[in-house]
Amino acid sequence: QPELARHAAETVERDLIKTIEAEASVRFAGNATSVASVTANDIVEFEDFRRAWVHMKNHFRKGHSSVCGKPIVVGHPNILQDLLDDETLINYIVTPGYDEQPIKSGSLVQYVIYGMYFIETPILEPKPLGAGGVNVYTSYVIGDDAFALLSLGNEDVKWFKTGFTADSYNPLGQKATLGYRLWTGGKVLDTFNITAIYSA
Repeated sequence: QPELARHAAETVERDLIKTIEAEASVRFAGNATSVASVTANDIVEFEDFRRAWVHMKNHFRKGHSSVCGKPIVVGHPNILQDLLDDETLINYIVTPGYDEQPIKSGSLVQYVIYGMYFIETPILEPKPLGAGGVNVYTSYVIGDDAFALLSLGNEDVKWFKTGFTADSYNPLGQKATLGYRLWTGGKVLDTFNITAIYSA
């Protein structure tokens, strides 16, 4: 059951990502101007996330309330590792005795850089859609009240299980089943408050 619960949570997340991908504001790393034009050189940098957030702030959008008003950046682990190689950041990160380090707290899975909260998730899988079949990653900059997720309380997931009980279909009681039925859905409420950034 714990593995099925993980699967259900992942299904909810993937369903929401499909909705967000279709309705979010869009930006591209490097010199790309479309998903098909993304090349291997179009690597995301911290500047890409900062510009997206400045654009959101210029339209009077706020950071996410769950992290004290900071914008949340969600990306694939490969993207966040690329970000740690950004020369703009690394010069500060490795300077001994520097009190204003950009990574203030957290781990390499969740951390804060210059007031932006970064979270990695493997759910945002790359797709070979760029120039020459380059893998294209999607990262998201998310502000407050950007989207809504369907919530039915305890009725979101309904579990079905049959124990090792003998019946006409299972006369020796050697089989058991476990499954779930899931209701989910999501909707972008404010396209200015969520930005998708495409990169290699």
